[in-house]
Amino acid sequence: MALLMLVSAQANFLPTILLAFLHYSPTKANLYAAATAFATLPFYWAWPFHSDWTRERLWHYVIPLLGCIPAYGIWTWSSGHPHQHSIKPTALYGVAFLAQMPTFAQPSLIAYRTSTLYGASEQAIGTAATFAALSIGSIISPQMFPNADAPLYHEAFVGTCAIVAVAIVSALTIPCWLTLEARTRKQKYGHAMPLRAMEDADLSQVTEAAHHHNHHELNERLRQAALAVKDIEMELVQQIEDQAESKA
Repeated sequence: MALLMLVSAQANFLPTILLAFLHYSPTKANLYAAATAFATLPFYWAWPFHSDWTRERLWHYVIPLLGCIPAYGIWTWSSGHPHQHSIKPTALYGVAFLAQMPTFAQPSLIAYRTSTLYGASEQAIGTAATFAALSIGSIISPQMFPNADAPLYHEAFVGTCAIVAVAIVSALTIPCWLTLEARTRKQKYGHAMPLRAMEDADLSQVTEAAHHHNHHELNERLRQAALAVKDIEMELVQQIEDQAESKA
């Protein structure tokens, strides 16, 4: 929800930020905000594709959040010290491209959670909960940039930095929650077999080469098991024949 609040606020209020904070004209603010969206559009496709290709989810979610920290840090500092910095408006606008980075972390977030849930029902519920969080974030985000904070929006930028920190810390605790989930399932079902939730988490974070290696190793073990069974069958047949000859 922290990520979705951040993305929604950035998408909805960037023109307002440029208009009031950087003193752009309404037309210029809209055009420059659209430019940041178009610039990040290829990454919105390429970043999730790279996440699928490398079978990695967590850091494809965290890295965009880390990338937006300089943008909100600079905006927070300049809004809190409006007469004590020499940062040009062009530079303040330039970091808006970094502030757009969390937008292409959303697909990785949704895919990461659904790939670590156990069973189709839980995956459906988890996906629905994620999209519900998107709706809730869209409702809360307008309150982050109230008109009372214009034109500097210092409190809004401070709150945004706090949301980024919450999103990063929450993401880094996901492996701990998955481990707790696995232990709970182990206690519930009373067996030590690998749990599907942890298997999915492992599969979502290994490379394609590792998948091929595991598949080859599995085939080799199956072949060895088949040969062992065949040898046992031949030994049993030989024993039966020997017993028949001895009785004769």
